[in-house]
Formats: sequence, C-alpha cells, structure tokens
Amino acid sequence: MHHEFETEQSAYQMFMAQLGHLQYAQCVAAAIQDCDEEIILIGFSAGASAIFKALSDIKQVNFNLGKIKHFIGFYPSQIRHYLALSPACTTSLIFPDAEVHFDVSAVILALAEHREVTCIRTNLNHGFMNSLSEHFAPQMSPAIFALLGQSKLISDASQFRHRLSQLGC
Repeated sequence: MHHEFETEQSAYQMFMAQLGHLQYAQCVAAAIQDCDEEIILIGFSAGASAIFKALSDIKQVNFNLGKIKHFIGFYPSQIRHYLALSPACTTSLIFPDAEVHFDVSAVILALAEHREVTCIRTNLNHGFMNSLSEHFAPQMSPAIFALLGQSKLISDASQFRHRLSQLGC
C-alpha cells in the first residue's frame, strides 16, 4: 500500500495506529523466513528496530541465519527496549549523535556486549536519511545511499563500516 506523508511524524503516527512495533517485527520475521536467497537487511528507525527484534527472536522463528549476510540499521530508537536481545548475524547499527528519549551512549555501551553487533555513532540527528525529517542531511544522505547501493560492499560488514567512517558522518 502506498501512502504519501507531509512529515515524518505523520507517517509514524499512522504506522503506530495501523501496525505498531511488535507486529512489525513479526511481519519482518515472516518475510525473512519466506526468503530463500542470501539477503542483506537494511532498516531505518522503526524498521531497524523491528529487524533487530526479529533477528534476536530466532528461537521462536524458523529461518536459516546463514542466508543473512549483514543487517544494517539506521537510528533504531526502539532498540532501547530490547537491549538484552542479540541478533544472531553480523549487525551494524548507525546511531545519531543524540536522541530525545534516551541516552545514546548508554544504549551503545549495552549493545557492545553482543558479539555480532557493532555500533557507529554519527554526528547527525535521528532521521538524517529521511527527506521528510526535519533532521534530513542532504549533504550526507546521497553518499550513504550510494554505499547502500553497492551490494558487494554492504555484504562485507567491515568494508561497509570502513567506507561509512570515511564519509565523516
């Protein structure tokens, strides 16, 4: 279903009214389970948090983790509710410099306990990749999207992280 929104906030309000975070994570898990090919998962905000939860609930979900090459999550703010969970695949989480509802440093410190998770803190704000966000970063977003368009690069977590760091975000 296609929707057009004037703001990031109006999109989020509709998402919460029609689906919500837990049901979204269940939908993500079902989509991963139905996929037979190798995949790279990329999520933004609520989507990144849903993927994180879905990949962490593997005992309840039946899918082959070997097919997941890399999960890249941008500003996954709801992840703060799932710090005890750990995705069972290589994960790169890209955080903004600060969040309104939680301490980014504390969340990154808690996630550092998970072997498969690497956190990257940017100097940008939540929504920097979203053109509808008041925090959209038009100087940085195209360069990051260009990286995400290189499937060979993003399938290799260490190379992706290195190239992201070279952007200076």
